[in-house]
Parts: sequence; C-alpha cells; structure tokens
Amino acid sequence: IVVTICQAGFVFCFFYYRIIAWMKVSYGLWSDILTVRKKGAIEDFRPRAGWFLYWFLFSDISLGALQLYWFFFGIVPKILEIL
Repeated sequence: IVVTICQAGFVFCFFYYRIIAWMKVSYGLWSDILTVRKKGAIEDFRPRAGWFLYWFLFSDISLGALQLYWFFFGIVPKILEIL
C-alpha cells in the first residue's frame, strides 16, 4: 500500500512540476526574451552575447520535449499496465 501511494504521489508531482509548472515558467522565459528582442535591447549590455538568450530558448524546447517524452512514453504506459 505504501509503495502504491508513493508511486501515485510521484506521478502527481511529476505531472504538476515537470509538465504544468514547466509550461508556466517557459511562458515567462519566452515572453521576457521576445520582449527584449522586440525592443532591440539584446545587444545593449553585452554586445555579441545575444546568442546566449537564444540558447536558453533552444534548451527550453529541448528539455520541455524531454519532460513530455518521459511522461507519455515512460510513466503513462506503466500506469496503464498497473490498471
């Protein structure tokens, strides 16, 4: 019973923090970077360092896709197997 409760807790926490919360934080990241880009202020403080912000966006997409992959191809099949 304890193992089942812990497994259910893990699934809930993984879904909330790695799927839902990740999307909220990602939205803020994208919003901030695109606003700075739109204002043309990316190169104001550190010339030729704007690539770093674009690296954050690339990393955000990659890590977000990885979270979805783990959830839908790693966790969900195990849940269906248990049910």
